[in-house]
Amino acid sequence: MRKPVTNLTTRFVAEALDLPPSNYAPREFTAITSDTRNDVMGSLFVAIRGEHFDGHRFIDAAIAGGAAGIVAERDQVELQNCNVAIFPVDDTLAAWRRIAGAWRQYFTLPVVAIGGAAGKTTTKNLLAAMLRGKFRHVLATSGSQNGYLGLAMTLTALRQQHEAAVVEIGIDARGAMAEHAALVRPDAAVVTTVGAEHLETLGDIETVAAEEGRLLEWTAANGGDIFVHEDDPWLTPYSQRYVDKRCIRYKLNDEPFAAAAGLHGHIDGQQLVLSGLGLEGATLPLPLVGRHNALNVLAAAAIALQLGLDVPEVEAGLATFQPDAARSNVVALGGGITVLADYYNASPVSVAAALQALAEIDAKRRWVCLADMLELGPDELNWHRNLAAPIMASGAHGVLVYGRRMAALRDALQAAGFRGELAAFDDKAALADRLSERLASGDVVLIKGSRGMAMEEVMSRLTSHFGTES
Repeated sequence: MRKPVTNLTTRFVAEALDLPPSNYAPREFTAITSDTRNDVMGSLFVAIRGEHFDGHRFIDAAIAGGAAGIVAERDQVELQNCNVAIFPVDDTLAAWRRIAGAWRQYFTLPVVAIGGAAGKTTTKNLLAAMLRGKFRHVLATSGSQNGYLGLAMTLTALRQQHEAAVVEIGIDARGAMAEHAALVRPDAAVVTTVGAEHLETLGDIETVAAEEGRLLEWTAANGGDIFVHEDDPWLTPYSQRYVDKRCIRYKLNDEPFAAAAGLHGHIDGQQLVLSGLGLEGATLPLPLVGRHNALNVLAAAAIALQLGLDVPEVEAGLATFQPDAARSNVVALGGGITVLADYYNASPVSVAAALQALAEIDAKRRWVCLADMLELGPDELNWHRNLAAPIMASGAHGVLVYGRRMAALRDALQAAGFRGELAAFDDKAALADRLSERLASGDVVLIKGSRGMAMEEVMSRLTSHFGTES
């Protein structure tokens, strides 16, 4: 299918929205946006209505800033404007997704979709870096814009020069993955892992597994490559179901696969040793700590190799990878103190993985600093209590927690006979001050919590107190 020569046009947008193209003078849009804080000159402005904002309030600002078109609800904007193309719709978010879906179908480049309860953003960033070892122009989801709006934003950022795209897909409701997969139309897909996520809306792990699996099902049904994490019991059934499809299996141990093609990896110091798929003995550096991140590297490598890269190209791209400041980032503070900064978000599976990573870091003493995990539904306190066992296994010297839900973890640790320092706080500043008093040379501290708990504030106070090593 041919690619658009330049940018979105009035005709393209009108046709995507089932509006008469003849109503619009020919015009190209430089970009599509919902934020007037950006440069909107020549762009198509979509007035998104959210829970705490209404983009219709900024239509005048968009026009004043030079927007060339407006997508707005029918009763929220004048339909006649001599300088601006007006596209009246019933639902502006749905309209942007319709535009994105139509736009996506113009492109024949490989599009990889990444889902999962944890690790999908890191895997997306690792894969995008690897692909840049071969391709000059790789589009990747910005940050974690992986929902209904973020996917539309990502797809409408596709341009003719792009040679590959890596799209992160998040779900927080039943049926969402089926909608997202049909919109993205991936040529390849992976689900990193299945675990407790958004249980307030998804209900239970069985539903999470089924919903995440829709990504693999759609991709396999439409002739794409699926990559199955064989270390995850929720995902292994997919490789059995699609053994006759284009299914590539991967796992992080030395046990042989029973059948079908697969990529093995095992950790040797700071490198990942590969075997399978004709790669016996090939190695890749591990830019992040923890077994879970080695799995992320393995998943990304399996996809990159399937897309035609060789190991040197994968390694060259991986060398450009920059860790996110809030995801598995090892930070050296003054005074010989190390922080495992992993506070972008938290779920039971990601906290357990971070605790395992903490246990693998050489340290005089290990400290655990956790904040509430959110959106876990009516059983949320049990999910917090269940962290007691991995904390005990991590060899933690002390545990400081923040939030009313984490108080349940404190109680569970007390009941389990935890003998280290243990305290719960309802004030982050007080928690950070206690950490500052306790930390000494050779100590390592894990800081983790859900995005809404803003644990970067604890990191900021520690940085201000100790400084950082250059």
